[in-house]
Amino acid sequence: FPSHDNWVALIAASSVTYWKVGPYDLLVGLLALAVIHFFQNFDFSLGRYFGDRSFSIYLLHTITGAPIINFLSHRYTETWQKPLVLGLGFLVCIVCSHYFHRWVEMPSLRLSKKINYRRGS
Repeated sequence: FPSHDNWVALIAASSVTYWKVGPYDLLVGLLALAVIHFFQNFDFSLGRYFGDRSFSIYLLHTITGAPIINFLSHRYTETWQKPLVLGLGFLVCIVCSHYFHRWVEMPSLRLSKKINYRRGS
């Protein structure tokens, strides 16, 4: 269980969250915190997949998925079409991020490990 200082920080953060954004966001945050705390050793392969590619997703979502969603959301305005538009934007972002991770991010990481950093004399 958390130490005394962590409890104080949790209560303070919860109070500010409740005051600024309301009880529903506070509940979501506390549930996420509980899942992280009590299921630390839970292995979720889909979560690991997205976690490994999270930086690629962060870099590419504004130039892949978001423009598709923005473009198509003005053409497909029916309520039932909205999830399809969002799903297509999400899918394009994930596919692009997968290949960016494979062809750019991982080779760059391997190359950076070969660099020999020396301290100046």
